[in-house]
Amino acid sequence: MIEQQPQIVLVSHASGLCGAERSLLDFLDGLEPNQCIVILPSEGPLTQALAERGVDYTIAKYHAWVGRKGKPLRAIYRMLCNIWQAFWLARKLGSHPIQLVYVNTTTTPFGSWLARFLKVPCVWHVREWLEHFDFGIARSLKVIGTSKYVLTNSNAMAAKLASFIEPEKLCTVYNGPITWQPPTLRQKPAITDKKIKLCVAGTVYENKGFIDAVRAIALLKNQGVLVQLDVIGDGREGDVNKLKAEAETLGVGLNVVWHGFVEQPLPLIAASHICLVCSRQEAFGRVAVEAMSMGTPVVSTAVGGLLEIIVDGETGLFYSPGDVESLANQILKLIHESKLYVQIQKQGMTHVYEHFTAQRYQQHMKSIFEQV
Repeated sequence: MIEQQPQIVLVSHASGLCGAERSLLDFLDGLEPNQCIVILPSEGPLTQALAERGVDYTIAKYHAWVGRKGKPLRAIYRMLCNIWQAFWLARKLGSHPIQLVYVNTTTTPFGSWLARFLKVPCVWHVREWLEHFDFGIARSLKVIGTSKYVLTNSNAMAAKLASFIEPEKLCTVYNGPITWQPPTLRQKPAITDKKIKLCVAGTVYENKGFIDAVRAIALLKNQGVLVQLDVIGDGREGDVNKLKAEAETLGVGLNVVWHGFVEQPLPLIAASHICLVCSRQEAFGRVAVEAMSMGTPVVSTAVGGLLEIIVDGETGLFYSPGDVESLANQILKLIHESKLYVQIQKQGMTHVYEHFTAQRYQQHMKSIFEQV
């Protein structure tokens, strides 16, 4: 039941609390609760977070348009289901003063259909690059391009879309995960009598490159470095088991702590000496920003939006994806060069608190919505 009179409909592809959903909450915190209604596919941690904020939501059984290749009948079925669900929900929302539909995902076109049936503008936020669309990349991005604006979370993502979407519709809006004041800088701990604590955070799957971190700590262990890797996040059972098997094979099974999904990962990131971001591709890099904001230096792959967050040697260190030896060397560099460690701590914190705050993010989003 819709209890309020919303003006903005926000569509989420999932009900968890991963990066896209957390960014949605960051934006909602800058709006009046009665302005919005969130549409999502099921109950979950996100619905609980919405209820705590007094934000109305409703469930709609829409489908993704990515992930399966070579199944045309399944693709047509999913498209028809999305059209029907959008039509049904538009009738349900018809008595409310809806002015805008905001789509917070690339994985379903449901929000675009909903905007059409409601006869209101659509703003589509592309937060990740996907390739396996039901109807191909070009056709799918053409649908996304029918929106009033297409927002991206980095210039790197905007550049990828520029071949498919009119440039005047594209707008980069950096995520603003930082809602807290800068903490006191932690001093570099002594490495002679303590483990070096590293962490990776996010969904466990191949594109996140967590295997680089496991292989790097194996190299460090062979060099006599006492090291612990915290894996903060969960994924499909097969992906998690594959990573665990790699750790056992390399003899570092006892050096890895598997935390699974953690609703509040920041304390674990803050307790780490170094955060590793090993993504093969990354539209933005929320984990890197959060780590830097807590004074935890980041060693990251030099890809995508991470190039817009980190200045190599100043606010973090880079390595090439898959180059495990380089990753291990960058970790050792931070361990042994205390001046560099503290410099990256300070400059990294200063940088993210200047560019990636929730207030800045909310103001940018509101200015776009006002233009629509």
